[in-house]
Amino acid sequence: MQAALIPDQHKFKYQSTRELTRAVEGAIDSRTEGQYFLYFHGVVDRGFDVVDPELRRVQLRFTVRLIFESEPDAAIVRIIPGPDHSRVGINLYTTIVLKITSIPGHSNKLIAGFGATLLQVPGVRSEEGDQTFGPGTRLGSIVWPSVMIEN
Repeated sequence: MQAALIPDQHKFKYQSTRELTRAVEGAIDSRTEGQYFLYFHGVVDRGFDVVDPELRRVQLRFTVRLIFESEPDAAIVRIIPGPDHSRVGINLYTTIVLKITSIPGHSNKLIAGFGATLLQVPGVRSEEGDQTFGPGTRLGSIVWPSVMIEN
């Protein structure tokens, strides 16, 4: 449904992480502000598992969010250039943490931050929050956050 809203010139056949990164870089170079979306179809064998390191390599990781469509072979890349996007999420996260730590008996050590973590549920569209966190008392490395900030 979201893919139908994306113009055809922003739709691509997924070939590799390098080609995806080039498309993202080209889109960023052609625009100056505001968020926009690219659609990639034909993703096979969880090819996006290697996208994160590639985006980090070219220093675009925090400018881009991946949204997996309910279709198993498609993904939407949301591009949000500029520092304003990050600033909003970090400021809200900080405000919430300060409120929690102001409660008697609570400290920042009780809060586990996940950062911008991709959360995947089999058979359901995946989502990535800009800032995510939950109680630090939960066991295991794969736990759901209690709060997800998506701006």
